Amino acid sequence: MNNRSQVIILILISLLCVLGHLFSPPEWGFAHQFLFKLTYLPIVLAAIWVGRWFALQLTTLFCLVYVFHIFIQLYHHSHHNISSTLLDLGLYFVVAWVTGVLSDRQKENALRLSEAYSALKEKTAILLEFEDNARKTERLKTMGELAGTVAHEVRTPLSALQGAVEIVISDKTDEATRKKFSKTVFREVQRINQVVGEFLKLGNEKKIQTEGVLLKDFIMESMTLLIPVLKKKNIEFELDIPENQSATVQTDPFKQVLMNLVINSSNAIPPEGGKIHLSTITDGTEVHIFVQDNGTGVPDHIRKQLFEPFVTGRKEGSGLGLYLSRNIIRSFGGELELLKSEPGCTEFIIKLPGDA
Repeated sequence: MNNRSQVIILILISLLCVLGHLFSPPEWGFAHQFLFKLTYLPIVLAAIWVGRWFALQLTTLFCLVYVFHIFIQLYHHSHHNISSTLLDLGLYFVVAWVTGVLSDRQKENALRLSEAYSALKEKTAILLEFEDNARKTERLKTMGELAGTVAHEVRTPLSALQGAVEIVISDKTDEATRKKFSKTVFREVQRINQVVGEFLKLGNEKKIQTEGVLLKDFIMESMTLLIPVLKKKNIEFELDIPENQSATVQTDPFKQVLMNLVINSSNAIPPEGGKIHLSTITDGTEVHIFVQDNGTGVPDHIRKQLFEPFVTGRKEGSGLGLYLSRNIIRSFGGELELLKSEPGCTEFIIKLPGDA
């Protein structure tokens, strides 16, 4: 409702109140006095809707009408409630001023709040835009670094492939040498495929469909190929998981995470051998898997950045394994963390949703 409509309504209410009081006989008693007190209503509404100055103008108009009415009463030698009427006329101004001041302050506060909200909304939009741009910039930076890493990692086996292929296709190469370098070609192609595969996984943000699995059976199946390798390196593999312990995961990516952690642990264990121990606890809503080894531990200078891409403690590492592993676990609604690391005891924890 705009100011014009409000003013029209106030005028109509004022006319009804004043005329209703003036043309009602004093003999009506309470009804006559009620109609007079009702004239406070348009004054209060005027102060709230339009402001104290308009309310004071309306009050002045009321006072002129009632002063004229008092003179008519005096002319007819009627002194009915004149003192009470004069008191109410004074109160008109008090009510108009106080209500108007309070209303104007409320409007000023509302205006300031509205302006503050608009400014905050505008700044929030700017911050969100900056955040979005920063995210894009960071992603481009990450992809640029990754592209450099991929280029470096691919260039190295390509150099080896070039020399190996030249030997394989040469007519002067004997069968034994050709067989030896054919294996080299196969091995380097696998390495290139692994690097490219990690690159594709880094950009894969598809929603993962999870399912409940029995952890002990799943981990034993996942470690089938690794356990013989661990035995050759004199590494004891221990599993301390209840038969009925379950968790919610996607099987193939979770298998990749487990293998990556176990391989990392085996690489940290010295040549004389050691132990890798997997165990679990549950609090009813989450399952915690602990992967512990007695290797050399994580170097101090990379612990804080351990889960960032391209961070590795091994010269031959790509620095993407733990980064990808954490992303996989987070896609299940879980978390992967380094719990502790010191010479002789390194422990990672995988937090997973329990199987409902």
